[in-house]
Amino acid sequence: MQGNRDTAARRTLAARAAVVAFAGVAPVLAHSVATAAPIEGPGAGTSYLTSGDESASAPGGAYTAIADQVLDAQTARNDLTHKRQGPSAFEMVHVDPGQLRVPDIFAMAPPVAPIEAPEGQVRIGTMQVGVPDWIPAEPIDQVNDAAAGAEAGLAQVLDSAGFDPGRSDRIAANVLGSAAIGASVGSTLASPIAAPGAVIGAVSGFVAGTVFAPAGWFVLTPVGAAIGYGMVAAPFMLVGAAAGAVVGAVQGYTDNTPVMPPVQ
Repeated sequence: MQGNRDTAARRTLAARAAVVAFAGVAPVLAHSVATAAPIEGPGAGTSYLTSGDESASAPGGAYTAIADQVLDAQTARNDLTHKRQGPSAFEMVHVDPGQLRVPDIFAMAPPVAPIEAPEGQVRIGTMQVGVPDWIPAEPIDQVNDAAAGAEAGLAQVLDSAGFDPGRSDRIAANVLGSAAIGASVGSTLASPIAAPGAVIGAVSGFVAGTVFAPAGWFVLTPVGAAIGYGMVAAPFMLVGAAAGAVVGAVQGYTDNTPVMPPVQ
């Protein structure tokens, strides 16, 4: 029985420490974003077919999707049996304000399939950041699943509001990605005054963990530090996330760069 408890404690330690470590990335995420490539549509920079069956280089210009390719993209986008590899391929049409409406909660558009994050990376909308190998996959998968679910849910709401599916995908991804960046910037700005809170939290966690020593020290000390930091930094992160979400929504609304399927 004692051996089982020790094994369970070690597993709990690994998972929680990974979550805390990921949370600790927030203060430097703004710097990481500078080197993190945005999520691009499938086949960006490859050869595409226009309505005249001529080859062109993407992105840039307006392209008309071949009918069966667009239908395949639409079908895959609403197929919940699997995750999508990226934003569905649609011609990006200009927003027609006259077609927009308040979503009817009793007649929502079909659910949208979430987008799968690249292996070994955290993907939040248009932002993706590599994850060190020593962090377990489970907490990273939880972060990715939560972010992808929120993005898909927002895309469904936008579909219901009358936006074109491609536009819905773009706005949803921009909102999530810019909100994450905004929260990271807020955390960075708060770090000078939040650091003492982390120290106090770590000491409190260490003391509380003494009851379950030695495992309690390794579990509760970083958890206490994260809580202490978060209590001070949370308001800054919320403001940053809100500002980022607004910026992302505007970018997604106005960006007409086409996302088209590559020639097979």
